[in-house]
Amino acid sequence: MYRTILTLMFSMLVWSMGYAQNKSFSQEGQASYYADKFHGRSTASGEKYDKTLFTCAHMTLPYGTNLKVTNLENGKKVVVRVNDRGPFSPNRIIDLSRAAAEALDIIVKGVVKVRIEITSETPPTPSAPTAESEKKTSDTQKSDAARGVTEYKPLGQPLDSKPQPNIQLELVDEKQQTAPSKTELFAVQVTKNSATGFSVQLASFNGVGNLLSRLADIDASVKSELRILAVEKEGVTAYKILYGIYATRAEADKAKEKVVAKFPDCFIISL
Repeated sequence: MYRTILTLMFSMLVWSMGYAQNKSFSQEGQASYYADKFHGRSTASGEKYDKTLFTCAHMTLPYGTNLKVTNLENGKKVVVRVNDRGPFSPNRIIDLSRAAAEALDIIVKGVVKVRIEITSETPPTPSAPTAESEKKTSDTQKSDAARGVTEYKPLGQPLDSKPQPNIQLELVDEKQQTAPSKTELFAVQVTKNSATGFSVQLASFNGVGNLLSRLADIDASVKSELRILAVEKEGVTAYKILYGIYATRAEADKAKEKVVAKFPDCFIISL
C-alpha cells in the first residue's frame, strides 16, 4: 500500500509538471478564498500564508506556478502563485488569498465561477493597506457576523449543493466541536488491497466522518466501483475517493465520462 501511495504521488507530480509546461492549460470551476484566521499559518509548500500576497492553493499544479484567474461573473482578472494544496472539495478548483479575492471582487459573494490559466506574468506586488481598506475589511467582517454567516466548511457539502453567498474557506477542527449537530450511523466493510493501472479521483477529504457522509450520498451504481486511497503527509491523512481500477488510460477516460456530470473536477490518476 505504501508503495502504491508513493507511486501515485510521483505520478501526480509528473502529470502536474507536464501541465505546467503546457501554456495552453485552462480550467474552469468554482473558487473561494482563505479565512483571515489562516494568516501566518504554514501552507503545504512550507511558506507562511500571507493574506496580502497574491497566492493560491491548487490540487496538482507545481508550487511556484503562476496562474491568471478570471472571474467569469464580472471579467476581473488577477495573477497568483501556487504555494499550497487544495481545495479539498469536488465543487472547487482553487482557493485564493484574500488579496486575490479582493482583486476579483468576490469577498461578499464568497464563491464564484472562474477560469484559471498558466501564465508567464507574475503576481502584482502587494501595496500597504490604507485606513480606508482596513475599514472596509472590518465593515465586511462585522456585516457577516451580524447576519450570522457561517464560515465555509469544504468537507461537509452534499453532492448537489449550490455555492452559498457571503462565505469564506474554513477547515473543520473536529476536536473543538463540543456537541455535534446530528448523529449518523454507518455500516462499514473494509478490505485492504493494492492495485496498478489508472483510476478516476472524484474527491479528497481530511476527515473520516466527512468521507463517510459523502460515500453514503453517492449513487449506488457509482458506489460499487469505489476505492479509498489514504495518503498521510505531515501527520495529516487525506482520504481520496477513487472510481474504478483500469488497466489502460483509455478505459479510465471512458469511466470518467460516466461520472463527470456529478463530479466536474474529477481527473485521471496513475496507481
